[in-house]
Amino acid sequence: MDSSSNQEARRVFKLCNVCGFCTGLCPVFPSAQQRSELRLEDLVHLANLCHNCGACWSACQYAPPHPFAIDVPATLARTRVNSYEQFAWPKGFADQLITKPLWGAVWLLIIGLIPLLLMGIQAPSVWTPTLLALGLLWAIFSMSMSWLQFWRETRATTVDARSGQAWRDALIDTLVLRHLDGGGGGCQQSQHPDHRRLAHHAVFYGFFLSILATPISVIFAPIHPLLPDILAVLFGFVLLLGVLLLAYHKTQERIALKASAPAAQGYLLLTLLGLLAVTGLAAKLLLQSNAGPILVALHLGCVLAFFVLMPLSKFTHGGYRFLALVDAKVQKLVTNQRRSKILIEDGESKSD
Repeated sequence: MDSSSNQEARRVFKLCNVCGFCTGLCPVFPSAQQRSELRLEDLVHLANLCHNCGACWSACQYAPPHPFAIDVPATLARTRVNSYEQFAWPKGFADQLITKPLWGAVWLLIIGLIPLLLMGIQAPSVWTPTLLALGLLWAIFSMSMSWLQFWRETRATTVDARSGQAWRDALIDTLVLRHLDGGGGGCQQSQHPDHRRLAHHAVFYGFFLSILATPISVIFAPIHPLLPDILAVLFGFVLLLGVLLLAYHKTQERIALKASAPAAQGYLLLTLLGLLAVTGLAAKLLLQSNAGPILVALHLGCVLAFFVLMPLSKFTHGGYRFLALVDAKVQKLVTNQRRSKILIEDGESKSD
């Protein structure tokens, strides 16, 4: 990883740990105080724990134009982007896509055309299940390898990661995006942080509900024949709305954040999701037309391309943030237990 970005992150958090003004805003600052050595794995943990809400930047008295020039969101964005490249798997393929975004478009085109080519050989019903199943298994395996490596390298060695409470709380925080606006009394009211949360929810739940459209159609088709189609179109529109909102949000980011975190991975993900939504809606709405079979093949190509490229896009950042939240919550539990033990021992010694 880039040593200059690591040095800047250490400089920033050494001052933040002394200051402590932002401790109540989000889990990043208490975790930084727990990881006061600020080793590389600590910085990567903090970078992925950060939800880029910007509350600390608004609240910081040492932010530019102060000579200290403390900009925690931009600093962590640099480290976070470097960590995506560090943990992406497989390494050679990942480096090619992350460092050269044009290759993402090339691979998208190549993979997306496979179903169109197969249509001329066999009926889609013959090869679709196998092809998409292989793509999905690849995505799950590749992302699991990335997340496992991240967990091994950034997990604090002094904590017990088997705490069920920490895993449960981290999962809830991830699903509701609790820290997307800082989770504390930040100064971001004018920036409408809920809009960003709404966009993330639309993308996340729109995507997974769209994936579930097929099994839903099997369950509800006997109840009402049009209900599965209505749900599929609705989920597709929700996904497309979320993609458009996130793309708009990216254009509104501060210049410092744009310079710190190249958007290639983010735009690759939005492009893949946008194509999924558009081709899916077109295939569903125009299925009975002459263009129906071609649109279905294009949609299947986009689904396959999404599965193959998903582990190398920003889709993985949700897993990194979830694992970082788990570690932070376990640290908090252990710290509270130690403090309680000390207080009990002090009370017993005074009573004696």
